[in-house]
Amino acid sequence: MKTINPKYTIIILITTFILIGLGVFFLNTAIIGLLFGSVLSVIFCLKSGFSLKESLTMILMGVKNAKIIVMIMSLIGVLSALWMASGTMASLMDFGFSHLLSFNLVLSIFIITGVFSLILGTSIGTLSVLGVPFMEIGTTLGIPAGIIGGALVSGIYVGDRISPISSSLNLNASMTGTLVIDNIKAGMKTIGPVILLSALLYGFIGRGYDVGNTHVEKISVIRDLLDSSFSLGFINLLPVLVLTLLALMKVKIVYGMIVSIITTILLLLLNGTVGLPELFRIMVVGFHPESGELHSVISGGGFLSMTNVIFVILFSTGFSGILEHSGGIKPLIRSFSNMVKTSGQLTGKTSLLAFSINVVTCNQSLAIIIPGRFLTETFEEKGLTRLNLSRTLGDTSVVTVPLIPWNVNAIAIVSIIGISTFSYLPYAFLCLLLPLYNIIHEFFQQKNIKDELKEPKGTEVFESS
Repeated sequence: MKTINPKYTIIILITTFILIGLGVFFLNTAIIGLLFGSVLSVIFCLKSGFSLKESLTMILMGVKNAKIIVMIMSLIGVLSALWMASGTMASLMDFGFSHLLSFNLVLSIFIITGVFSLILGTSIGTLSVLGVPFMEIGTTLGIPAGIIGGALVSGIYVGDRISPISSSLNLNASMTGTLVIDNIKAGMKTIGPVILLSALLYGFIGRGYDVGNTHVEKISVIRDLLDSSFSLGFINLLPVLVLTLLALMKVKIVYGMIVSIITTILLLLLNGTVGLPELFRIMVVGFHPESGELHSVISGGGFLSMTNVIFVILFSTGFSGILEHSGGIKPLIRSFSNMVKTSGQLTGKTSLLAFSINVVTCNQSLAIIIPGRFLTETFEEKGLTRLNLSRTLGDTSVVTVPLIPWNVNAIAIVSIIGISTFSYLPYAFLCLLLPLYNIIHEFFQQKNIKDELKEPKGTEVFESS
């Protein structure tokens, strides 16, 4: 079986990583680095005996994995613009101004998104529903966008980590040969304390923003502006309620968003607010009201607003595809295993490895698949269990992706909430603290973990509780 020379893989990874960093820093895009990395990968694959057709096929195999996220990003652009034009976003903001002012908004955002993500089992799906409304409400009330973004990001990854319907959790269980229910129980031992600590931090930060007194006059002006520009009411919340209900019914988020789009279009047409040509324009280029005051409060969205993020996703998954299918990663994993001497080193270095894969490949799944496939024996040789491995991957591979600006998940987050990764990163407490807490926990608890493992029956990896 043909594989790319490991030396070539190292050259590709180092070069691509440097170019991605330079591109993000100077040009605010990872596309150039990913494109160059893909071209370099093809060149070295040719030198290793692969044909051009085989090399391009490997890239296409990676790109195919992105079709769902690309569809979601496209629908988010269209949906957000329609929600703005129909008064749905304005009604959400008015509702938020009416009911959230008496609470600590920063803490409320973390708790609400956390609960919602547990129900939906998807970080991006949760953010697509709650992200824009909470960002609009919070920034309007004078809370820095980075703080709101950090609370949102921390909340949405609670579900990605421990929701039984999370694709990341099920993939982790499959790759490590453990049961989903065991993953959840083990994961709670690390994420539970981190959730509490994060809540305390958000509660403390949120106390500094007494939105009920400081911004009452500003809120009143904005509510009057929204009321005069849109027909506010319960009916305008119907697209959000439809999307939420379908998500709770376990309907795929893509289908739910399509139904919500159709519902919003019907509202616009029945109200006679816009004609078909204007409706099509809004879906493509976004909602941009002529009023300068209204534009500063509600504007944006549209399919075109997502084109840059879609291109980055396609390039990053293509690059990860050729890395995975050319076999260049496997020898590096073997070298890593040989470097580990003790069980204590293994947990820390596995966390570092998973994070490094997230950094280089821009793909969360590979950071679960590669260590999950190749480190099971290494963990057992060091006296640990597959559950140790799955917990380490869950606490690192899953929650660190929003901290890497060129990672597919971070790009999706930025495109939804409209701020840079570096703006929300210092406040994404759960994502920052969980990998560190896992290492500390494993260091002190390794001898007690073995009793937690349940052997899976056959190839079964999911068991409902």
